[in-house]
Amino acid sequence: MTYLKNLSWPLLAAMTVGFTTPASAQTQETTPTTSFTDIIAEAEESKEILRKLILPATGMYTLRAPANSGVQLRINGEVLIDATGSRLAEVGEEITAFVSLDVGAHAITIAGITEENANIALITLNMAGQAPEPLFAQTTELDHLEAAEILTARAGLPASNGGGVDATPVLASGAAPFTPFAIGGGSSGGARAAAAAAVDKNAQMGSVNTGMQSSGMSGTTTASMTGATSTTDSSSGTTTTDTTSSGQLVSFPSTISSGSSSGSDGGVSTPTTPTTGTPTTGTPTTGTPTPTPNPISPTVAQVTPLTPPTVELTEVIQLTSAGNEEGLVPNTGTTLFGAVMDDSVFDQIAVTFDPPRDTETTVAVGTETGQFAVRMFPEDFSNASEVTVTLVGQLSTNAEVTSEPISYVVTGSPVEDGVGQALSRLTFGASPELYARVRAIGFENFVREQLDADNINDSTFNAMQPGELLNDSSNTNFLNSLMDYDLAHAAFSEKQLQEVMGRFWANHFHAITKGTQIVQQNLTDREFFRENALGNFEDMLLYSARSPLMSQYLDNDANRAGGLNENYAREVLELSTLGVDGGYTEEDIIEVARIFTGWNYNWVNEGSDDMRVYEFEFMPDRHDTGDKVLSAGFLNTTIVGREGDAGVQEGEELITMLAQHESTRNFVCGKLVQLLVADEPPAGLVAACAAAWEASGGEVVPMLEAILLDPSYITSVEYQRNKVKNPFEFAASFIRAFGATPVEGEEATFYSRFRSVYTDAGYIPLYSPAPTGLPEVGTAWVSSAKMVAAYERMNTIVERPDLYGIDLLEAALDAGLETPEEVAGYLLTVATGDRFTKLEFDKVVQVLNGNDSFEPLDPDGDESQAVRRALATIMATPSFLIQ
Repeated sequence: MTYLKNLSWPLLAAMTVGFTTPASAQTQETTPTTSFTDIIAEAEESKEILRKLILPATGMYTLRAPANSGVQLRINGEVLIDATGSRLAEVGEEITAFVSLDVGAHAITIAGITEENANIALITLNMAGQAPEPLFAQTTELDHLEAAEILTARAGLPASNGGGVDATPVLASGAAPFTPFAIGGGSSGGARAAAAAAVDKNAQMGSVNTGMQSSGMSGTTTASMTGATSTTDSSSGTTTTDTTSSGQLVSFPSTISSGSSSGSDGGVSTPTTPTTGTPTTGTPTTGTPTPTPNPISPTVAQVTPLTPPTVELTEVIQLTSAGNEEGLVPNTGTTLFGAVMDDSVFDQIAVTFDPPRDTETTVAVGTETGQFAVRMFPEDFSNASEVTVTLVGQLSTNAEVTSEPISYVVTGSPVEDGVGQALSRLTFGASPELYARVRAIGFENFVREQLDADNINDSTFNAMQPGELLNDSSNTNFLNSLMDYDLAHAAFSEKQLQEVMGRFWANHFHAITKGTQIVQQNLTDREFFRENALGNFEDMLLYSARSPLMSQYLDNDANRAGGLNENYAREVLELSTLGVDGGYTEEDIIEVARIFTGWNYNWVNEGSDDMRVYEFEFMPDRHDTGDKVLSAGFLNTTIVGREGDAGVQEGEELITMLAQHESTRNFVCGKLVQLLVADEPPAGLVAACAAAWEASGGEVVPMLEAILLDPSYITSVEYQRNKVKNPFEFAASFIRAFGATPVEGEEATFYSRFRSVYTDAGYIPLYSPAPTGLPEVGTAWVSSAKMVAAYERMNTIVERPDLYGIDLLEAALDAGLETPEEVAGYLLTVATGDRFTKLEFDKVVQVLNGNDSFEPLDPDGDESQAVRRALATIMATPSFLIQ
């Protein structure tokens, strides 16, 4: 069994203190220098065994040690095996690490046992393809001074140049987990630097580099936007003007160093067992967790394209912000913000484009702020990447009042920032705060942050006490309230990717109550898949096989020697692991059914007034003890029959074989890619996922990294906005985009109303009878009848948004918005991830204006009806339905 983990070594870290200068020295505290004498004395006191390994050849090596031996093995300071955990291992079980080592001397550290311990002789090392040999026989004694010299020599070199260890290091499941600092906290310099970067919003917005140029067109006034250097054609006689704001320009890296932080040295992702119901047993596996990234303070999400900046104007009419630091805007559409010096002179802006649009464009100027917004769309960039935008100030009541034209050149660029993918695939929809944060920290950082779910601060959601939603007054009430409980997690938890994956696994291992009293187990199972969604596939497969809910759903509780029931055997092969074309035969299904005879459950709280609780029980007297022969096209093996309590081991062995089978890897990875990428899964990403599965032993995190961090995931146009929300995602994303919040005391009503949105459209996971679970592909949910049902239910919510905590007018005003174009751009950007059509935008502007005009800052006016109309319009747009 292989376990993977990457840890730092305190001794090696100490050796480098005083010899290296931190990259972020300005933000790190001064660390006192530690002498070699102190280091060696500390190491000698630790009683660790040091051995010197000299390798004649570079290659992949295999390191093995007995499980639960208490040993910890390090090569050149990297922890490769940690068998110090408390998990009870099988007799003879080994922990295996694969590591790429270069030719030359390596420092081996053995901690946790003495040289007299019998386990020393069982630690082996061999080059791939060769027989294992005792590690002690291949090494010589090493003193601490020479060890320090080896480590120091290697510390400054990358593994590819002979330094360090190019390893897939390992950590035994059951080793003591560590608790790294929470996101936004801790003592790392990276956290302090990020927090320091979170400056005042207005200061940042005032210095955003718009990257746009004035065109220098004949007969027009040249202009520049704050934060940009404006240039014109020198031959025209115009000058070059730098109007860069004096405010601080804050930029954020696209990636975070995965180096360890002070006070944290790695950890273990172990399965979490619910407090009730069926616990996990057997031999869980732990693969390569992503190194915990340096935390990024939540406050970095300040710079946002949703709101206009506050800048000092230098022109009568001026664009104030658009584009990135390279002077580019998304060619899929963007909002250009601007302002006029005197809003009493101009109340609207005439906008023309070159290449031209088919229709004229006029946008409003805010009567209180002097702001305006111009929206650009994909068709504006269809004929040229550079588009000239010309602005003319106008007074709607007097056609004689106009300004001199002022022009800007806007350069469109393909969208490769991953923001849309992050918000539509890795979460249950954007919120204004999340949209801003993903743009601030970057796609890869967001992915790694979400993959490290244990360190996401979810205290705000926990304070909502979602468990109070559960109602066990009847079986029907319990199942309905469980759907509300799940919706609360999807809508409000910060652990969005874990929630997405938790629903995926619950649907993959689909089981429901089928005419029995096993009802509470629905909660227990869904909690397990939620908490272990980023864990190991074999753990989840074993849990599902032992689940009382699954047992009664697929009739394995009726499966006994002499009276086989093949339902579970068939579905575990076809739906949970290998797929339809997994190479098994009808005879194999029968043999698998024999293996799972006796897998049953027991009612553990009989006599209690609480809901019935069941847990797994193996019944030896119902088990078929004969040998089970599995065909050559399937597993090509014989599972030896066992009697008594040992009979359960047959099923556990089969679970392990199925979890690591090539067909399982390909089938399940195909479903993962279908969920995250496209209804027709791209073969390359399926293969990458399967390779990560094989290398990690079925760890979900490396599999997701292989999919999500593949460059094509955010750069390939064919992977973007090619999926459709199912009704549950439709409801959850509405809550998130428009800030719906339960009113105190009305939580049950809040969730039941949103539940009806997706259940009326046919999305009812706890009542779906098909063992396939609910479909992921969009074609299953876009029928007119289903969507009409969802829209009708949602309209009852839109009619009274105040009952659901929705106040879009206040949100728009808080964002500093006034004009209908600003508000329409804001609402549509959040709702769709900044991907919407001109028709949709124009319609929202139209309903905001109504029969007169949109003036949200007028103390005598009331624009709540206008915003309500906009909400209903956006909810029904195709762009809101697309992922």
